[in-house]
Amino acid sequence: MQDIAELLDRLLVTLCEVPPDASASRIADAFVATLADALPGAAIGVRVKQTSGAFVIARRSSRPIDRVDDDAPRLFPSFEHERIIQVPKDERSALHLASDVRKDVYPDGPLKLYLTRFALTIGAALRHARAHDEVRARHARLHDIDMKFVHASRLASFGQIAADIVHELNSPLTSVLAYSDYLHQKALRSGADASDTERLGRIHQAAERIHGFTRDLLAYARPRHGVPSAVAIHDVIEQALVFCDHVLDELHVRVERAFGDVPAVRGIPDQLTQIFVNLFTNAAHAMRQHGGCLTIQTSVVPGQSIVRVKLEDEGHGIAPEHLEKIFEPYFTTKPEGMGTGLGLSIVRSIVTAHGGQIRAYARPNLGAVFEVDLPADVRPHELASK
Repeated sequence: MQDIAELLDRLLVTLCEVPPDASASRIADAFVATLADALPGAAIGVRVKQTSGAFVIARRSSRPIDRVDDDAPRLFPSFEHERIIQVPKDERSALHLASDVRKDVYPDGPLKLYLTRFALTIGAALRHARAHDEVRARHARLHDIDMKFVHASRLASFGQIAADIVHELNSPLTSVLAYSDYLHQKALRSGADASDTERLGRIHQAAERIHGFTRDLLAYARPRHGVPSAVAIHDVIEQALVFCDHVLDELHVRVERAFGDVPAVRGIPDQLTQIFVNLFTNAAHAMRQHGGCLTIQTSVVPGQSIVRVKLEDEGHGIAPEHLEKIFEPYFTTKPEGMGTGLGLSIVRSIVTAHGGQIRAYARPNLGAVFEVDLPADVRPHELASK
């Protein structure tokens, strides 16, 4: 038998040689090799269950190793005796010793003490590796959050600049509106060429459309923080669709309305519009590859003064493991540069501030479903003018 001091020295060397960022698999392999030298008559194995639920298994034996399931009780079923030693302070890790000779797996004297020290040492190495992984993952998350903060700040600055540009455009646009209307009316009175008159009318209509869009965009970029009032939810939806018109057209998304007879809701129009701009944009991006249909349904929740807006798309859907995370700040499944991960978090904040709720579901076949519940307001004479 080897000297116990020499065995302990080799165990210490193994612990020192394992890098702090070593994987569980590398740690298991290194310690299995060390123990195999100490117990040449036994088959040696280490099983580690990771946080993800997957197993890391390292084995060494003098005879061919049978294939076993990761969660099988024994790692060496072909041997008569197999001893399983739970690693102290680590319920996810276990040491396996196997042999046809019982004494090889249940040694006494110094080797018994050595096994105790061995289990303690490999447990410490595995815990240190996990702690290192957690610190590294935490650092990566903090770095990611920092980068997203920077990106969000840039977006906010860009939005402010865009709003200022729109404000500056409104002055010459007003002149275009006035003069195009004047020329159109003059052409009508003078009996000018019909095609020229029609062109002037189209110029004026296009300018009106741009003016309306810039006015709405300015209101969206600089929302008013007024007192909540009664708001027609269908008007809010239609205005949000105007904002998203170019995105829906570009991605070949058609919109189907299934509007019910619903009362007004109590809220701030600009903020309610922001809810649906985000949801419609996300739905369009989810259907980026093949287009599809966005269905918007409104109804009253039976027995409650709640107006429900239900959105169904035909996009790539939401993975089950993401359903609980999509409303968290900075969580996004979009490619780099496609989103900050703030949209749905802001949506939930606005809905909650209005006394409502928002939920997300994965559709059975494809796409996703979002339900927005908002408290109804039964005073239609207070409907906010758009």
